[in-house]
This record gives sequence, structure tokens and C-alpha cells, in this order.
Amino acid sequence: MFPAMPQPVASFGAAVSGGFLYVYSGHTGTAHDHSRDNLSPHFSRIQLNGGGQWEPLAMGPSMQGLAMVAYGNKLFRVGGLVAHNSLGEDEDLHSQQSFACYNPGTNSWDERTPLPGGRSSHNAVVIGNSLYVVGGWKLTGDRTGEWYDDCLAINLDDPEATWTKLPAPPFCRRALAVSHVA
Repeated sequence: MFPAMPQPVASFGAAVSGGFLYVYSGHTGTAHDHSRDNLSPHFSRIQLNGGGQWEPLAMGPSMQGLAMVAYGNKLFRVGGLVAHNSLGEDEDLHSQQSFACYNPGTNSWDERTPLPGGRSSHNAVVIGNSLYVVGGWKLTGDRTGEWYDDCLAINLDDPEATWTKLPAPPFCRRALAVSHVA
């Protein structure tokens, strides 16, 4: 049995790498009650073979609705949503263009080429050395978002790589999961 997380969350980023489960930020409030007060300030990991405690790690911006993937010995954080409003104020929600690489060996983040537009409630998968981003939407204030009907790809081996827009899938969704069959 694992110890409880530092803070219960939903809509967080998570990935497994090097025998650890990594969990990044997320939403801490009640359903659909969005504010900067309801964004977790935690990035932590725990060993999957048991017997350990959650270890706090270098945190980037608090957000929810982000995607996180593992590749090689690194983790990649893609997009997400930040709230500019305080609890009880009108929602001021903004999808992020952020794309960053976490190195567990140095406990540090390096920013990579940002997404072409803010994106949240999307998902991502690594196939080969490419990261694919699917679905999501762009929020720029309230909950009336611009839904994405495209997919993006980037080469994870090249820190200077730029995003490639792929043909539109036959759906337009947010809050989805993606994977692949080898």
C-alpha cells in the first residue's frame, strides 16, 4: 500500500519513468470550481516497488488539464490550464502553450518550443521518438473555449524541434485518452 499523495487532485499530469510514478499539479477544489486557489502546488514522485514516501520535486507553474509523458529518462509536460481568478471570483481560465522537459537527474525543468496555441484538456502519447498531442481546447477567459480539431507532433530527441500540425482526426474532443498499439 502506498502512502497518501501530498494533496488529493483531479485533472493532473502523471507518468511512470525509472520505477517512479510522477504526479504534477492538478485541480484540488470541488467539481467545476476553478480558481488559482484550487491548483495544486505539488510535483512529486513515489517509487513503485513500495516502501517509499512521496518525494517533492522542483515545481513549475501550477495548472490542471495538462498532459505528461515519459521518454528516455525524462518527463515532458505539455500545455495545461491556469486560473487567474481567486476563489469566489468570476472564472478567468487560460490554456497554456507551455512545453517543458523535466530531468530527474538534476531535478530541473527546461522549457522547449511552446505549443502553437494554448491547449488544455488534451492528451499526448510517445511513439518512437515523437510526441503526439491530440484533442483539447483553448480557453482565453471564461469557459467558452475554441475546440481543437488537429493533432500535433514534435521530435523529442531535438531540443530545438518545432511542432508539426497533422491532419485532423475524425473527431473533435477534449478530456480524452490516447495510446498506441505496437
